[in-house]
Amino acid sequence: MYGCIKHNTNLRAMFARLEDEAIRNHLEISDGSTTRVRQPLTNKATILPRGRYLFINDKYHGLDHSGDGADGESDELWASLFEEYHGDRELPAGLGTAMSNIVNTLNSMPKPLNPCDPDQAV
Repeated sequence: MYGCIKHNTNLRAMFARLEDEAIRNHLEISDGSTTRVRQPLTNKATILPRGRYLFINDKYHGLDHSGDGADGESDELWASLFEEYHGDRELPAGLGTAMSNIVNTLNSMPKPLNPCDPDQAV
């Protein structure tokens, strides 16, 4: 769904604010050699692979592993924050507010919602 709604002109500015807040306050860059983390499945200490991550709720969320440059990072950022939000995990204040605004806007869209319809505006 995000692949369609991210192009909605009424939501685009909201997504940009969410992304800006996340990158400005929660971005971590790993050079692949120093950051020690726990592997989620085995709980063994490991090195965080080289890349760009959001560090939210004591978890590293990879941003650049799906490719596609900035668009791919935006998609991963949204997926990570949406998962945290809908998993009832509290987001930091600025991110939580921005995410709530986006979800409330989506909920106010006419139903049935066809997020891929460019003419269906908020």
